Amino acid sequence: PPHAETRRREARDRRMNAEVFKVASLESRLREALQPHFPDARVMTAQLLAGGASKETWALTLEPIAGVQELIVRRAGGGAMYSEQLTLEGEFRVIQAARAAGVTVAQPLEYLPDLLGREAFISQRLHGETIGRRVVSRPELHSARAALPMQMARQLALVHSVALEGLEFLPGARLGS
Repeated sequence: PPHAETRRREARDRRMNAEVFKVASLESRLREALQPHFPDARVMTAQLLAGGASKETWALTLEPIAGVQELIVRRAGGGAMYSEQLTLEGEFRVIQAARAAGVTVAQPLEYLPDLLGREAFISQRLHGETIGRRVVSRPELHSARAALPMQMARQLALVHSVALEGLEFLPGARLGS
């Protein structure tokens, strides 16, 4: 019935408005909580990015004295997707080790054990296309596609050179010792 459809639409709109308010409130609280980590900068924006089934990813824009800096904050979600999922501290440590081995990853900057009640870490923000379907189909990415197999091979070789010292929490890490 038309009346039922109107009620469903109104309920959906109320849920969407509540979600927008929740994100806006969290954005404001996130900016406040992060400010002490950047004493020489002002957190200009904190935008929740789409995606991320088990963790939040926020894009930050800072305005330091020397110019604008863009960062990412990865923050734990409400639970784990599977029992062997790495903690964000573990993820941070793996990224540090990968970067030390020369793997092209965003520079991890700081692990935060408690950011508004959940663990998080801050890293450099890298720009680029992350959606595979777009990478393989967009004409403007033709030259990137041509270079991709060799780049992937080089990065995979570097991943295999990551030192396992300090990463004993990884399944199988002690087997390689």
